[in-house]
Amino acid sequence: IDQFLRDATNRRTDGYGGTCENRCRFLFEAVAVVSEVWGADRVGVRLSPTSPSPYELCDTDPARLLATALAGLSKLGVAFAVVVEGSSTVMPATHTLNYTEFKPLFTGRYIANNGYTQARGEAALVADHADLIAYGRPFIANPDLVRRFASHSPLNPLNLDTLYMPDARGYTDYPVLELPDDLAHFHDTEGNNA
Repeated sequence: IDQFLRDATNRRTDGYGGTCENRCRFLFEAVAVVSEVWGADRVGVRLSPTSPSPYELCDTDPARLLATALAGLSKLGVAFAVVVEGSSTVMPATHTLNYTEFKPLFTGRYIANNGYTQARGEAALVADHADLIAYGRPFIANPDLVRRFASHSPLNPLNLDTLYMPDARGYTDYPVLELPDDLAHFHDTEGNNA
Protein backbone atom coordinates (compact mmCIF):
# COMPACT_ATOMS: atom_id res chain seq x y z
CA ILE A 1 0.00 0.00 0.00
CA ASP A 2 2.84 2.38 0.82
CA GLN A 3 4.09 2.08 -2.76
CA PHE A 4 0.77 3.54 -3.91
CA LEU A 5 0.74 6.29 -1.27
CA ARG A 6 4.13 7.87 -1.88
CA ASP A 7 4.84 9.83 -5.03
CA ALA A 8 8.46 8.62 -5.30
CA THR A 9 7.20 5.14 -6.19
CA ASN A 10 3.71 5.76 -7.55
CA ARG A 11 4.25 6.91 -11.12
CA ARG A 12 0.82 5.83 -12.32
CA THR A 13 -1.19 8.03 -14.65
CA ASP A 14 -4.56 6.37 -14.06
CA GLY A 15 -7.04 6.86 -11.20
CA TYR A 16 -4.54 5.42 -8.70
CA GLY A 17 -1.74 7.93 -9.38
CA GLY A 18 -1.04 11.63 -9.46
CA THR A 19 -2.96 13.47 -6.73
CA CYS A 20 -2.90 12.50 -3.05
CA GLU A 21 -6.53 11.49 -3.33
CA ASN A 22 -5.78 9.13 -6.22
CA ARG A 23 -2.71 7.68 -4.52
CA CYS A 24 -4.81 6.99 -1.40
CA ARG A 25 -7.51 5.22 -3.42
CA PHE A 26 -5.94 1.75 -3.14
CA LEU A 27 -5.59 2.20 0.66
CA PHE A 28 -9.23 3.22 0.97
CA GLU A 29 -10.46 0.36 -1.22
CA ALA A 30 -8.40 -2.20 0.71
CA VAL A 31 -9.67 -0.87 4.05
CA ALA A 32 -13.26 -0.91 2.78
CA VAL A 33 -12.99 -4.58 1.79
CA VAL A 34 -11.36 -5.56 5.08
CA SER A 35 -14.04 -3.61 6.94
CA GLU A 36 -16.76 -5.59 5.17
CA VAL A 37 -15.30 -8.75 6.70
CA TRP A 38 -14.28 -7.53 10.17
CA GLY A 39 -16.25 -4.33 10.65
CA ALA A 40 -14.57 -0.93 10.51
CA ASP A 41 -14.63 -0.72 14.31
CA ARG A 42 -12.07 -3.56 14.34
CA VAL A 43 -9.78 -2.21 11.62
CA GLY A 44 -6.73 -0.01 12.04
CA VAL A 45 -4.07 1.37 9.74
CA ARG A 46 -0.41 2.17 10.38
CA LEU A 47 1.00 5.13 8.46
CA SER A 48 4.63 6.20 8.34
CA PRO A 49 4.70 9.34 6.18
CA THR A 50 8.29 10.44 6.87
CA SER A 51 10.07 7.23 7.84
CA PRO A 52 12.76 6.53 5.25
CA SER A 53 13.04 3.26 3.44
CA PRO A 54 15.84 1.49 1.60
CA TYR A 55 13.30 1.08 -1.21
CA GLU A 56 13.17 4.85 -1.79
CA LEU A 57 9.63 5.16 -0.42
CA CYS A 58 9.17 8.86 0.24
CA ASP A 59 6.77 11.62 -0.63
CA THR A 60 7.37 15.22 -1.61
CA ASP A 61 4.43 16.44 0.54
CA PRO A 62 3.96 13.97 3.41
CA ALA A 63 1.84 16.44 5.41
CA ARG A 64 -0.76 16.60 2.67
CA LEU A 65 -0.56 12.85 2.13
CA LEU A 66 -1.10 12.11 5.83
CA ALA A 67 -3.97 14.60 6.06
CA THR A 68 -5.64 13.06 3.00
CA ALA A 69 -5.20 9.53 4.31
CA LEU A 70 -6.55 10.36 7.78
CA ALA A 71 -9.56 12.20 6.38
CA GLY A 72 -10.42 9.28 4.10
CA LEU A 73 -9.93 6.73 6.88
CA SER A 74 -12.26 8.81 9.06
CA LYS A 75 -14.98 8.58 6.42
CA LEU A 76 -14.52 4.81 6.42
CA GLY A 77 -14.92 4.77 10.20
CA VAL A 78 -11.81 2.77 11.05
CA ALA A 79 -11.10 2.24 14.74
CA PHE A 80 -7.57 3.58 14.87
CA ALA A 81 -4.59 4.95 13.00
CA VAL A 82 -1.05 4.39 14.24
CA VAL A 83 1.10 7.24 12.98
CA VAL A 84 4.86 6.68 13.00
CA GLU A 85 6.08 10.16 13.79
CA GLY A 86 9.49 10.59 12.18
CA SER A 87 12.01 7.91 11.34
CA SER A 88 11.87 4.42 12.80
CA THR A 89 15.28 3.61 11.30
CA VAL A 90 18.81 4.88 11.82
CA MET A 91 18.32 7.17 8.82
CA PRO A 92 16.82 10.63 9.43
CA ALA A 93 13.17 11.33 8.64
CA THR A 94 12.52 12.48 5.09
CA HIS A 95 10.71 15.60 6.38
CA THR A 96 9.93 17.31 9.66
CA LEU A 97 6.21 17.53 10.39
CA ASN A 98 4.24 19.11 13.19
CA TYR A 99 2.32 15.97 14.13
CA THR A 100 0.10 17.83 16.59
CA GLU A 101 -1.85 19.11 13.58
CA PHE A 102 -3.08 15.68 12.49
CA LYS A 103 -5.14 14.22 15.35
CA PRO A 104 -8.05 16.66 14.75
CA LEU A 105 -8.31 15.34 11.17
CA PHE A 106 -9.11 11.82 12.33
CA THR A 107 -12.29 10.66 14.06
CA GLY A 108 -10.95 7.31 15.27
CA ARG A 109 -8.27 6.72 17.88
CA TYR A 110 -5.01 8.46 16.97
CA ILE A 111 -2.08 6.39 18.23
CA ALA A 112 1.24 8.23 18.28
CA ASN A 113 4.25 6.02 17.71
CA ASN A 114 8.02 6.29 17.62
CA GLY A 115 10.56 7.14 20.26
CA TYR A 116 8.14 7.94 23.06
CA THR A 117 9.35 7.79 26.64
CA GLN A 118 6.93 7.52 29.54
CA ALA A 119 7.15 11.26 30.24
CA ARG A 120 6.81 12.27 26.60
CA GLY A 121 3.87 9.88 26.14
CA GLU A 122 2.06 11.18 29.20
CA ALA A 123 2.63 14.77 28.05
CA ALA A 124 1.23 13.94 24.59
CA LEU A 125 -1.90 12.49 26.15
CA VAL A 126 -2.40 15.47 28.47
CA ALA A 127 -1.94 17.87 25.53
CA ASP A 128 -4.52 15.85 23.51
CA HIS A 129 -1.91 15.21 20.85
CA ALA A 130 -2.89 11.52 20.83
CA ASP A 131 -5.48 9.14 22.24
CA LEU A 132 -2.93 6.40 22.83
CA ILE A 133 0.83 5.94 22.67
CA ALA A 134 2.45 2.90 21.05
CA TYR A 135 5.57 1.65 22.80
CA GLY A 136 7.06 -0.94 20.45
CA ARG A 137 10.75 -1.26 21.15
CA PRO A 138 10.48 -0.46 24.88
CA PHE A 139 8.07 -3.41 25.18
CA ILE A 140 10.53 -5.74 23.45
CA ALA A 141 13.22 -4.95 26.03
CA ASN A 142 10.73 -4.66 28.89
CA PRO A 143 7.92 -7.21 28.71
CA ASP A 144 6.87 -5.77 32.10
CA LEU A 145 6.82 -2.20 30.74
CA VAL A 146 3.48 -1.35 32.35
CA ARG A 147 4.80 -2.33 35.77
CA ARG A 148 8.02 -0.37 35.18
CA PHE A 149 6.06 2.73 34.17
CA ALA A 150 3.72 2.40 37.17
CA SER A 151 6.62 2.08 39.60
CA HIS A 152 8.82 4.63 37.78
CA SER A 153 11.53 1.98 37.53
CA PRO A 154 14.43 2.08 35.06
CA LEU A 155 14.04 0.34 31.72
CA ASN A 156 16.17 -2.41 30.22
CA PRO A 157 18.11 -1.08 27.23
CA LEU A 158 17.17 -2.58 23.88
CA ASN A 159 19.79 -4.92 22.45
CA LEU A 160 19.75 -4.09 18.74
CA ASP A 161 21.98 -7.10 17.98
CA THR A 162 19.14 -9.47 18.93
CA LEU A 163 16.30 -7.50 17.35
CA TYR A 164 14.23 -9.62 14.94
CA MET A 165 16.15 -12.84 15.58
CA PRO A 166 14.53 -16.08 14.39
CA ASP A 167 14.70 -17.61 17.88
CA ALA A 168 13.93 -16.52 21.46
CA ARG A 169 17.03 -14.34 21.82
CA GLY A 170 16.00 -10.76 22.37
CA TYR A 171 12.39 -11.67 23.12
CA THR A 172 12.28 -13.83 26.24
CA ASP A 173 15.70 -13.24 27.79
CA TYR A 174 15.32 -9.69 29.10
CA PRO A 175 15.30 -9.46 32.92
CA VAL A 176 11.95 -8.93 34.61
CA LEU A 177 11.61 -6.24 37.23
CA GLU A 178 11.78 -7.43 40.81
CA LEU A 179 9.82 -5.00 42.96
CA PRO A 180 10.29 -4.60 46.69
CA ASP A 181 7.31 -5.72 48.77
CA ASP A 182 6.11 -2.15 49.32
CA LEU A 183 5.82 -1.59 45.53
CA ALA A 184 4.45 -4.99 44.55
CA HIS A 185 0.87 -3.77 44.92
CA PHE A 186 0.73 -2.03 41.53
CA HIS A 187 -2.30 -3.23 39.56
CA ASP A 188 -3.77 -2.46 36.17
CA THR A 189 -7.37 -1.30 35.63
CA GLU A 190 -8.62 -4.90 35.56
CA GLY A 191 -7.16 -5.59 38.99
CA ASN A 192 -4.44 -7.90 37.64
CA ASN A 193 -0.81 -7.52 38.50
CA ALA A 194 0.70 -5.07 36.05
